[in-house]
Amino acid sequence: MSFGAKADDVSVLYNYAQAARHEAAIKPIRGRTPECKPLGDRKKTHVSIRKEGEDIVIRLYHTDILRYQPDGTVIVNQGGHESLSTRAYLNAILPLWFSSHQGTTVWFSARAGREYEYHLLHAREDNIFKHNPNNVRAWEFTNPKPCVVHRKNREGAKAVRAKYAAFFKYMKNIKKLLGADGKIERDLDLCKYLRSEELIALALSNDMEDHYKAMVNLAWHQRNVWYGPADPLARFEQIMLRHHRDEMLEAVTLPPGEVKGDAFKALF
Repeated sequence: MSFGAKADDVSVLYNYAQAARHEAAIKPIRGRTPECKPLGDRKKTHVSIRKEGEDIVIRLYHTDILRYQPDGTVIVNQGGHESLSTRAYLNAILPLWFSSHQGTTVWFSARAGREYEYHLLHAREDNIFKHNPNNVRAWEFTNPKPCVVHRKNREGAKAVRAKYAAFFKYMKNIKKLLGADGKIERDLDLCKYLRSEELIALALSNDMEDHYKAMVNLAWHQRNVWYGPADPLARFEQIMLRHHRDEMLEAVTLPPGEVKGDAFKALF
């Protein structure tokens, strides 16, 4: 259910002049304190318009999502709600197009002779757009959120994997002994929930008994707790990457106008 996501009854307000005229023309609902001027259907008071000083403000539920200023500045603020409803109203009111990218709101625009440019919006901060009707580039996003992705740091990953060389060797030897279809039997005395930090400590130990305990728990957890790789060694690779993400991965800030997916976003 997406209550409030249908926004086709609100007025399109491309600029400050349109917003000011529209606000002045709407009669407030009688008896409401504070004053309420619905932006669309008068029965739907969850989206309203008001004048605040010289600014014209659009409010969605409890968030001022749009603020038109006389100099052509339009401020977008999601109030932390990067939702279908927020984007639906932004798209219905402004001559801009907002979509979603890995849970973050993104604005994309075409430039003359160029492909589309993509810009991420801040979730809680003001997103400042400048509008100049006399300019070919009528809209400019002055403070987009940088798009940061993570990539593997080869040297860092190599150094981390070296710390676990003995455990990896132990696990691979066990796999060879069991064969392709072999399964690690449960040891009920050892099978219990262990936190990732505890498994990491066992894997870093030089004691074979600790390695065995880690291996048994990785196999048991996979069957009873986790979703993911069925191979205990592959599962440990995930745990190791999460635990050492700052050493094994590096953050890369993409050039302005470029947005790509972050394959490691779930780790941060």
